[in-house]
Amino acid sequence: AASERRRLLAQEADGFGSKASALTPAHYAKLLMNDARLHRNGALPIASRDAIAPEVAHRMLRVSWTPIDARVSASGDMAVTYGQYRETDRASNVHGGYYAHLWLRDAAGRWRLGYDIALPAT
Repeated sequence: AASERRRLLAQEADGFGSKASALTPAHYAKLLMNDARLHRNGALPIASRDAIAPEVAHRMLRVSWTPIDARVSASGDMAVTYGQYRETDRASNVHGGYYAHLWLRDAAGRWRLGYDIALPAT
């Protein structure tokens, strides 16, 4: 679990192989589980990759995550990460705050984002 924790933190910090520290909406959508949940302050939760992907594409240009810590289950199939995010919207405004992510393994053993919860900084 300790080595998987370090690996997950490194992957989250580098955009999960997006070749940049910030994820684009298309790359973000690839990380989502089919039944993912998106929670944003002041809005109703959005459920499913098919609903989340167009909403994120409509709203943001890119997002970067700076993880603070992660916890991986003893079985290695579930993890939670939390840290700070920095998001650039379509008008090039930058927003930041804190996030918590619930990661689950898919059938191929890849980490998939199950819950993405963000709270803007005040």
